[in-house]
Amino acid sequence: MMNRFAARKGLAFLVVLLLAMSATTAWAVTPTVVWQKAGLKTGPSTHAFSVDGTVLLVNTSAGFELRRTSDGALLNTVTLPAASLTYKDAALSPDKQLIALVLDNRSIELWRVSNSTVARTIPTDAVRDIKWVGLSNTFVATIERFAYGGGGMLRVHNVATGALVKAALAIHNSSPAMVKFSPNGQYLSYPDHYAVSGFVVLRTSDWATALTVPGTTTFAWSPDGGSLWTDDYRRVRVPDGAVLQTVPPHPDTVVEAYTPDNQFFLADVFANFQFTNVLQFLRTSDASVRVTYTFPGVTAVYGGRIDSTGKFFTYSTCSTECTVYVARVPAL
Repeated sequence: MMNRFAARKGLAFLVVLLLAMSATTAWAVTPTVVWQKAGLKTGPSTHAFSVDGTVLLVNTSAGFELRRTSDGALLNTVTLPAASLTYKDAALSPDKQLIALVLDNRSIELWRVSNSTVARTIPTDAVRDIKWVGLSNTFVATIERFAYGGGGMLRVHNVATGALVKAALAIHNSSPAMVKFSPNGQYLSYPDHYAVSGFVVLRTSDWATALTVPGTTTFAWSPDGGSLWTDDYRRVRVPDGAVLQTVPPHPDTVVEAYTPDNQFFLADVFANFQFTNVLQFLRTSDASVRVTYTFPGVTAVYGGRIDSTGKFFTYSTCSTECTVYVARVPAL
């Protein structure tokens, strides 16, 4: 088993799939799709749920749309100028009022969702491209790419003033680097390749270190902000670091998201070094298969997110453009 950034790719897909079949496994041809949106850009931040799960942010060739999760109704449109459409990464604030973009010129733009205007542009002293962004209602955090002996800095700016409130040397390679605020905004996790060779969790009240976890990186926060999942499939409580859950290995899967109750995860099935047309929900207790979805006529399907209420999940298919599907989480 691996997450979307891991390098392990097994070859025993057919054997594992046959062994995973059991009397308790539920099978379905395709998910129950509530709505879908075609014509999305390929690349960063194709879509993301709001923290409360009520809205899905999708990126289009013209900018962004905010659509109601339950039925796909269009709530807001953010239209970007050409100079902003080449953003490296994007994030939606928990209150759904702002979208943060990191641009080619190494600046940060904060866009108002309500009227599609720029609320603030924040210049940075980054020497490499800023590749990753996280956004709370109060702060915006970025990490720049490391290359040729420079870059790799974490920077945190105040949303209201643009002031730099925290900077730290974070990464020393150009692997994907997750910078994530907890849903309640009380913590920020970021990779630390220097002091702990893992990741650090900071308190946003005073920017003191709340937790260090060596040997892994952040995958996702739990909806209550009291714990987070790591890339090596452990759920760690914040701030004491207690390991609450550990998921056993399951070959040939790419973990994409966890259910809010932390009992199941959504995974792509990976075989012969390629994504397949199969998605699965697996138990976190033993990594056994609970539900398998197959997509006839589709070469590859990509699992997406699970909303914080546990009612909906997303998946997508992509060629020159992507189509995202919002489906109901099955009875697990």
